[in-house]
Amino acid sequence: MNFIKSMKVELMFLVVALFIGFVANINPAYGYDGNALTYPYPSPSPYPGPDPVTYYVKWDATGANNGSSWTDAYTNLQDALSAASVGDEIWVATGTYYPTSNIFYPSPGTDRTVSFELKNGVAIYGGFIGTEALFSERDPVANLTVLSGDLNGDDNGFTNNDENSYHVVVGSGTDSTAVLNGFTVRGGNANGSFPNNDGGGMYNDGGSPTVANVTFSGNFALFGGGMLNHNGSSPTVTNVIFSDNTAIYGGGGLFNAGSSVPTLSNVTFINNSADAGGGMANDGSSPIVTNVTFSDNTVTTSGGGMYNYNSSPIVTNVTFSSNTATYDGGGMVNDGSSPVLMNVTFSGNSAAISGGGMINFSVSSPVLTNVIIANSANGGDCVNYGADVLDASSSNNLVEDGTNACGLTNGVNGNVVGSDPMLGALTNNGGSTLTFALLPGSPAIDVGDDGVCPATDQRGVTRPQGDSCDIGAYEYEGSTSANIEVRIGGDLQASYADVTDYKLDSYKGVNGGPLRIKELNVNLLASSIRLLYRNHRTETLSELMGVPDSQLAGDYWLPLYIDNSVYDTQLRFTNTSDSLTTTVNVY
Repeated sequence: MNFIKSMKVELMFLVVALFIGFVANINPAYGYDGNALTYPYPSPSPYPGPDPVTYYVKWDATGANNGSSWTDAYTNLQDALSAASVGDEIWVATGTYYPTSNIFYPSPGTDRTVSFELKNGVAIYGGFIGTEALFSERDPVANLTVLSGDLNGDDNGFTNNDENSYHVVVGSGTDSTAVLNGFTVRGGNANGSFPNNDGGGMYNDGGSPTVANVTFSGNFALFGGGMLNHNGSSPTVTNVIFSDNTAIYGGGGLFNAGSSVPTLSNVTFINNSADAGGGMANDGSSPIVTNVTFSDNTVTTSGGGMYNYNSSPIVTNVTFSSNTATYDGGGMVNDGSSPVLMNVTFSGNSAAISGGGMINFSVSSPVLTNVIIANSANGGDCVNYGADVLDASSSNNLVEDGTNACGLTNGVNGNVVGSDPMLGALTNNGGSTLTFALLPGSPAIDVGDDGVCPATDQRGVTRPQGDSCDIGAYEYEGSTSANIEVRIGGDLQASYADVTDYKLDSYKGVNGGPLRIKELNVNLLASSIRLLYRNHRTETLSELMGVPDSQLAGDYWLPLYIDNSVYDTQLRFTNTSDSLTTTVNVY
């Protein structure tokens, strides 16, 4: 009997052990047969555990200081970060917040090593007024929310900053679930020893947080004034501005090193400075850069807009404008690097020695497709140093400087060399970043390589708008608005639409001058005028005909218009656009 009892006990333990082992190997998202569970079985929560909590932060709140509401909000952001766990959100009201404490409550801190440290699964949102019940009521533009490293509150540019935090924000060791959204980050001063010499605004060591709707401004470091990514950091950076940041060595706005691959979209780099890579410097890293503008960045050596060292970034729908270098590469330097550039526009960049737009050396072989390089103030548009050459697949580019075109030949592989791309001013043409518009008649219109063109341009406009996509970051759309004006003696006589049309008009009884015909969308016009004796129409008193195509304009001034019993003026003008041809006859 004892033997039988012993066997029963052992069998029971065996069954229990098998059941436990079986259950332990079941994926909770799948049934016992290995197929995915469907309704009524719910999907497992991405954040198992307690329900997510929203914590509130408002520097001047006077309640219980427990973060449970705007009334009882934490006055210090660090308290909310300490309380938050995976799945939680932190809503921060407009104001200025400091890593060591809120300067208004209870007192300013002094520890430069303290930063706002992001946490996986926790999203921090600024831009609230401090009364909102719904996230959709947030307005980061109107409700400026600042994370500041200026612990004494007395910065004057980059002076009085000896006490500032080394890094305002740290995203090391995080993944994409760590979110920073809706802030201005300023006053970081990474002037210490490693790692406190990197990333004044934000420091990421093996971190890949999500950063959106943030401005990094007025930060300082030896490397990466605005942000530094290294050791495989790959943050997602969207709708971000890097402005007025400085680095002693590399990456005034952003420095990427150690196989980091950040993804940037809708980003602006403006007025940043460094020794190399005023806007961005890449060292053994290849970021993905899309819909970005580099403008007015400067360096004391090379790479005003971007410096690539042993790096191959992918650069799409990007504009480089008015970046300057004391030595080489006003727009871009490629040093042992082979970036891929698609639909990029360089204009107005400058280098005192060589490569106003771009310079390539140390066995660099970039691939350029649908790229404009033009209007370089100094140094030539595009220069290969020594034996460096563009990749042989480079095609459909427009380089204005026929002497410095990185070896491209006009008419070969769809390349246009020696022609003015006819760009407008750098301005807001729509989208999140500033761009150069292609003016009517630009040789860059409809001659891009459709096989490489992205689906949209830098502004988000669908490509192509014509027979083929355009070269450069901007896709020309033409115009359909009523924008041809005729004025006589300053008085508006008529307006005409830029559409395919034919019109007959008359300005009866009008006598005066000067006569002005103007295309407000700067489309090109051809124009002619005749002044005749009304009763002897075969006798032409004067006649002014059109001009060669290369000399057409969008704004014509003519002496006068007369319509009376003696004289009759005949006026004709036409829009020369391929897709919008308005012809007007005035008799």
